Amino acid sequence: MDIVLLAKFVPDIDRVPADAWDLESGTLIRSRLDMAFNPLDRVALRLALDIRTRQAGARIVALSMGPPEAMAMLKEAIAYGADGAVLLTDRRFAGADTLATAYTLSRAVSQMANSGMIDPDFAVLCGMQSPDGDTAQVPAQVASLLDAPLYPYVAELAGDGAEVALKCLNSVGFQRIVTGRRPFVATATRLYPDLPFHVSLEAMRRANGTEVVVWGPEDVELDEGRIGLDGSRTRVIRIFEPERKHQPREALRAEDDDFEARAARLFEKLRASVGRAEPAGPPPDEAEAAVPGEGYYAGDCVALCETADGRPAPVSLEIVSACARMAARLGCDSAAVVLGAEEPAVADELARYGAQTVWFVGGGGPAVFRVRERACALAALLRQVRPQIVVAPATLTGRVIAPYVSALLGCGLTADCSALDVADLARNDRTFPGILHQTRPALGGNIMATIVSVYDDPQGGRPQMATVRPGALPARKRPADRCTVRTFRPPEGPEPTGDRVTVERRPEGDRQIDLEDFEVIVSAGMGVGDAEAVERVVEPFRAALEEWLGASVGLGCSRAMVDAGVLPHAHQVGQTGIVVKPKIYVALGISGAIQHKIGMENSRTIVSVNRDPAAPIHGFADHIVVGEVGQVLPVLTDILRRGGG
Repeated sequence: MDIVLLAKFVPDIDRVPADAWDLESGTLIRSRLDMAFNPLDRVALRLALDIRTRQAGARIVALSMGPPEAMAMLKEAIAYGADGAVLLTDRRFAGADTLATAYTLSRAVSQMANSGMIDPDFAVLCGMQSPDGDTAQVPAQVASLLDAPLYPYVAELAGDGAEVALKCLNSVGFQRIVTGRRPFVATATRLYPDLPFHVSLEAMRRANGTEVVVWGPEDVELDEGRIGLDGSRTRVIRIFEPERKHQPREALRAEDDDFEARAARLFEKLRASVGRAEPAGPPPDEAEAAVPGEGYYAGDCVALCETADGRPAPVSLEIVSACARMAARLGCDSAAVVLGAEEPAVADELARYGAQTVWFVGGGGPAVFRVRERACALAALLRQVRPQIVVAPATLTGRVIAPYVSALLGCGLTADCSALDVADLARNDRTFPGILHQTRPALGGNIMATIVSVYDDPQGGRPQMATVRPGALPARKRPADRCTVRTFRPPEGPEPTGDRVTVERRPEGDRQIDLEDFEVIVSAGMGVGDAEAVERVVEPFRAALEEWLGASVGLGCSRAMVDAGVLPHAHQVGQTGIVVKPKIYVALGISGAIQHKIGMENSRTIVSVNRDPAAPIHGFADHIVVGEVGQVLPVLTDILRRGGG
């Protein structure tokens, strides 16, 4: 079995100049950014190297689509152990959205197999996402276009011989997959070990002496109408600065003489905020004006829902509510889709949030995470229903199912949206009525982008698709005037992979599923220290805060704490953990990487405690405490135990 490593040349999102965007085309001018090897693709290379030690004769070939400067990254991959590399580079590839990128990469992979560059029995490995777009869509779309199973979120590797055994994150814990299927696509997470910090001089010489194959559009069998900016299904129509949700106040510094008095006043404010009602939301749905006249598209607005413990997940209610609101404006129906057997209680709850039709799709339950089978079943239903808008949750499951479906349907997809709206679009001296405007953060949250999908064949059955961050949209009860419950039996799906799958559920005492229900969360980062420090300083503070506030306080953590084995993954807040929006979020020794920010930025009040006065998290916290966590927390705990003064 040979391995293709998809390697992306990505910008440094911590240093983005103001002129890095072409405002006319809505594309990134990468030549104005510092570029590097995508960190998670480096992890995928480590996974590929480990698989190669178990597969006799296996070769690793790195593949990248990017500018000529990406050659240095591919040489780096060879220095670390890849056997060869291919660079797809041409101005016609520029500006590609995720589907156009996945199409080009999948055709190149097929060309590599057909030409004998790699064995026809191959695997494709890559990182689960990259920090610039942060969509996590390309791997699933590549798998879809290759008609291959996708094994996302690999955390461990086991097994040898012809079969490969992977331990992957899923919505209920982990699952172990033993597969002999070829080809397959797998994505690596930060839970898997990284490459070593450096390579030997001999390895660098070998890399310099290895020729990187360079291909343009003429070297790969491509439909040029599906590549680059012209072949993209999505277009950026607006770029703007993100609105600051949190306004940091003057920092409390541990060395200040009045630190304890100011900390006591802070605790008083926090206690008052716990009992405060949620701020008023936007005007009621009924007050929103309908889109006048006939829209450009036809069909329903459909929410792809997830369930947990026999109930719709909170994010499902959020996207059903959004679909009901948009359907009312477009003059169409709203629908919800649930994978699994019919459950009247689930249908009733979805109807209370506006679903006029609830589809239950036959297939595996939520425990076994078979991406390809689920996506094919959903795509079959959507081809029958022919909706104009499809919204999915940006969860562990949704972030791989939705892009797989989008590639099957050949439609655009915008990831991790924080806002959805329907409005007219003026473009090329023409007005398109009732187009879905999808707004999302990009470049690590440095900018916001509004994106649309406009197809030449509006009645062709290709919907406008988006995934939405949990907590980004309000879930408003809007009981449907009627609700029809239907069961869809998908046609015979893809050929079974023959995989052996076993699920490792979280322990019964593990409260990750409940973490989103806490009004207050205290999260520990690497600035706290080891497990002993969590017990010695964090847990007493959490318990004292709980008693002081009179509200339950949950324990969360950053991804780094999980990687270090300090706390289990079930406590992780962030993009590959859980997304929370408590009334109060206290971040202890957490730097504030974008992946963690995504998981908690919708908290009403954020308090950061960090010894680094320049820590990124201070930029989006409401209250800042500067000091060594191990020294500050005992003082804060003592203040709470004394009654706040």
